[in-house]
Amino acid sequence: MCGEDRVWVRETKWPMVVVYKDGHTVIKLDAKMLAHIRLGHIGDVTMQEMLDEEVPMGITTAQYAKSLALRCPERCVSCRLTKAIRPSMKPTGRERAEEIGLLVWSDTCGPFRHSAGGYRWFVLFVDDCTSWICVYFLKKKSDYLGALEEFLVEVRRHRSRMRLEEKYHMVLHTDGDSTMIAGQTQQYCKERGIEQRHGSPYLHENQARVERSHRTVQAMARALLVTSGFGVDVWPLAVRHSVYILNRTFQKPLHKKSPYYKLYGQHHDLSLLRVFGCLAYAFVDPDSREHKLSDRAKQLRYVGHSEVSSAYLLYDPESGKIVKSGMVRFHEAVDKLGKVVTTWDPSAVAPLSTNFMVTTLDAAYHDTLPSGLEDGILDVGVYLPDDSDEILAVLKVRAVDVTCWVSLRDYLDGQPKHIVAVRSTVHNGDLNVKKKRKRKNHARRAYE
Repeated sequence: MCGEDRVWVRETKWPMVVVYKDGHTVIKLDAKMLAHIRLGHIGDVTMQEMLDEEVPMGITTAQYAKSLALRCPERCVSCRLTKAIRPSMKPTGRERAEEIGLLVWSDTCGPFRHSAGGYRWFVLFVDDCTSWICVYFLKKKSDYLGALEEFLVEVRRHRSRMRLEEKYHMVLHTDGDSTMIAGQTQQYCKERGIEQRHGSPYLHENQARVERSHRTVQAMARALLVTSGFGVDVWPLAVRHSVYILNRTFQKPLHKKSPYYKLYGQHHDLSLLRVFGCLAYAFVDPDSREHKLSDRAKQLRYVGHSEVSSAYLLYDPESGKIVKSGMVRFHEAVDKLGKVVTTWDPSAVAPLSTNFMVTTLDAAYHDTLPSGLEDGILDVGVYLPDDSDEILAVLKVRAVDVTCWVSLRDYLDGQPKHIVAVRSTVHNGDLNVKKKRKRKNHARRAYE
C-alpha cells in the first residue's frame, strides 16, 4: 500500500490486472436498484406487480427490463442485514441410544416466581433410549451439579435392576450454558469419564429432544394449575406431577409405548391417578390423634404419587407441607376446582335467549320426558340458580305444556341423559304482574 489512493504491485509470475478508481467518481445506481431503495427496499415481486398495473414509480418497464437480472434483495447489503431469516434445519437422522444412560439430554428452565420452597428453576434430564424424564428443582442455577449427581444415582439404580454393566460411557448433551459445561460441573464430568457435548449458541434445534420435553411439561403444568385453582407459588408440584404422567403415557418416539414400559416391561396402572388439586380426606391413625374426639380425617389436596412407595402425595394449604398417606378418600368435584375446566359457560350460549324464567328448582319435580326431544324444543335459555353452581339449559318443549330443564353440559354435548320437568314455573309476563301485585299489597299493609 502506498497511501489511500495508490497501490504498488511487485513483479509477479502471472499476468495481473489492477482496476483503479479514484474516490471522486460518482457511483450511479441502475433504475431498478434506485426504485428499490426509494420504495423502502420492497421485493422484486411487488415491484413487478405494480409495474404491470402501471403504477407510477419513477421507473418504466423498459428501464426495469434493462436492469441487472439479479434480484434486488440479493444485491442490496441492507436487505441481507435487516431481512435475514432463520435458516431451516434438516433432521440429523441420528440413531437412538441402545441402553439407558448412554446418551442424556439436559437443560434448565426458568427463572420462575419463587415457590413455597424457594425454588426458581427446574432441570430436566431426558434419557435418549427410554425417554424417561427426571426433574429436579433448583433454588439457584448454579445448583445444577447437585441435580446431576442425583440423576447419576437414579441411572445407576435402573441399570443395576436391568442387569446392565456397571461401567458405561455416558454422553451428556446440553445447550452450552457455562453452568453445565464449565467450572465444577466440567471437573466432575472429567473425573467420572462423562463426555460433554453441547450445541451451537442460540440454536435450539440441537437441543430439540429436551426442548420439546420442556414445552410439553410446561404446557401440562399450566393446565393443572388452572384447573386446580392453585396459585403460581406451587408450580413445582404441577411440574413434578406432569413429569410423572408423561413418564407413564405413550410417547411418539417409542411407538405406542411409555417410558415406564421401556424400563419395567409393563404398563403402569393409571387408574390410581386422581384429579390434580381435588379434595383428599386422609385418615388419621388413632395413635396420631390428640384425643378421642379429634377428627378422624384431615382435609388436604391431592398433588400426585410417591415414586418410591404406593403413598399419595397430599398438599396441606395451611402449613404448605407435603403429606404422604396411603389411606385417602377423594372428592373429585372438578367443576368447583379452578377457573377453567370446560368451555360450557353462559357466554358460549349467549345467542340462545329466553322469554321465561324458572322460579324454583327444588325437589318438586318428576321425570316426564324421555331423551331425544330435540325436534320438539321451541326455545332454549340459560339459568343459574342462586343456591347452586350448576348451570342449566331451560327448554320450552312442544309436546308438553311445561317448562323443562337439563344440565347445560349434557345439552351442549347433544345427548342429554334425561330432561326434567319443573312444576313451579312462570313466564315473564306473569312474573311482572305478580311483582306489581306484591308491591301493591306491601304498600297497602304499610298504610294500614
